[in-house]
Amino acid sequence: MEVILLEKIHKLGDLGQQVRVKPGYGRNYLIPNGKAIPATEANIARFESQRAELEKAQRQVLSDYIKGNQKASSVAWHQAVDETFAGDYTFSQKYVEEIKKVKTQDIQRVARAYLRPERLSVTVLKPAGQQDETPLPQPEAAQEEIQKVTLDNGISILLRKDATFPLVSVRVMFKGGLIKEPPSINGVSQLMAHVWTKGTKSLSSQQIEEMTEGLGIDLSAYAGNNSFGLSMSLLSQDTKTALDLLGKIITQPVFPADEIKRKKEDMLKAIRQRDENIFPLTSFALRKNLFEKHPYRMDSLGTNETLVLIEQKDIAAYYSDWAVPNNMVVSVFGDIDPPEVLAQLRSFLGSLKRKDVVFEKHEEELIREPKRIAVQLNKEQALVMIGFHGVDMYHPDRYGLEVLGTYMGSSFSGRLFNSIREELGKAYTMGDYQMPGLDTGLIAFYVLTEKEAVETIEQIIRKEIRLLQEELAPLQEVEDIKTYLKGNFKAGLETNDALSFTSGLDELYGLGYEEHKNYEKKIGAVTPEDIQRLARTYLDFSKAVTVITAP
Repeated sequence: MEVILLEKIHKLGDLGQQVRVKPGYGRNYLIPNGKAIPATEANIARFESQRAELEKAQRQVLSDYIKGNQKASSVAWHQAVDETFAGDYTFSQKYVEEIKKVKTQDIQRVARAYLRPERLSVTVLKPAGQQDETPLPQPEAAQEEIQKVTLDNGISILLRKDATFPLVSVRVMFKGGLIKEPPSINGVSQLMAHVWTKGTKSLSSQQIEEMTEGLGIDLSAYAGNNSFGLSMSLLSQDTKTALDLLGKIITQPVFPADEIKRKKEDMLKAIRQRDENIFPLTSFALRKNLFEKHPYRMDSLGTNETLVLIEQKDIAAYYSDWAVPNNMVVSVFGDIDPPEVLAQLRSFLGSLKRKDVVFEKHEEELIREPKRIAVQLNKEQALVMIGFHGVDMYHPDRYGLEVLGTYMGSSFSGRLFNSIREELGKAYTMGDYQMPGLDTGLIAFYVLTEKEAVETIEQIIRKEIRLLQEELAPLQEVEDIKTYLKGNFKAGLETNDALSFTSGLDELYGLGYEEHKNYEKKIGAVTPEDIQRLARTYLDFSKAVTVITAP
């Protein structure tokens, strides 16, 4: 790509200007001031629409490769670089072979996708005191605000145009997941998600796979504690085709029996792996003992016993019950034409029929006395985890508990880290584990350690929690934690994929698609007094579950 563009820039000489190219890995162009930018733009525009000098560029790449690998030392150097950066010491050779396969239409497609005004950066170096009258291009605003449209059948559609990159992220979400699983077929939502994209009434699993691989579409399904759904990531030029496929998957799933059998085996293997992994094994033991009635006591993978009982009809019934329009949010963010996308979504979703869905509140009383659970695992490490009942995602204390948990459990400057390092002289893996759900939640603290230190670590956790209840946390430390949280949250929403998922879930759960805009304000409002109050309210050792997993 760079080589072909160079050939076009070389042709600036046709305008009577002299271009000097500096050899090496970078390219520097020295062009008389005033004409370079419009001339380059004109050539890029012509480059997009005319036949590129493809054969010449391919020969140049091949020539450079051969000339650069005449010596054994050069071959060794290239192979070392390829192995380091690409994980394949033959990468350069494969790269050249792929260059030979490039067609003119490939070059034109890439030019249209990436050589866009809104992605342009221009640096101009001028003689001192000289004014440059060349107007720089002013791209249109690349991003727009989220638009919400509600169809007559209750589907909420979120659209956001962002032309920064030629990419589109699509999310489809339903409330459900683990929270709506009958205990007798625990694991059904996870199994449903695994086989959901493996065939429709008009497309086989192989046809879907060939289509997605051929267009570079990332397609997946998920099932979590409170929701399940689909995810697609694609080039913007394939939006219409991808949405057509999405429509078939939503409206015509078949859940093939052979895929169900295969995925059951995979999930049974995952259960065995979970029972050999210290973190998921310990957190599962914590949830089972913290929640006695709530579905959160179960694991999304199910059990060996329940997976065997799940049949195709159970998966179809689960999907039919919860994948309904008035329980559905679709978000399409990226390089899109919102009216076109809305029209296409309406064409295959607008006719879906509403169905009554009830999300009753699960009542869960606090445990009546503290529990201490010992789990044995054939590992050298040990894990101490102490958990408490938390709050649901709608509770105003949610943000304060997030600050409290990070203040205690952060591996950077959290109270646990500093205390353990001072007393034991070692930096163990530690943190906080929080799960605000639809109607309840949990908060826990954990430290990964060695068997001999288990008792000391548990004492340190309890000591730090009591100090938090008795003394105000230093204001500056709290402010630092809040800055850390706000920075992480903002960085986590930089991509359309992340933003579409977060805003879609917030809309699905009734918080509103713009709830993410309130995060900084709500985190910023937390005070040391709030943290002390929350520690006294929620971190009650008389209603705590302690799990010790050790050899």
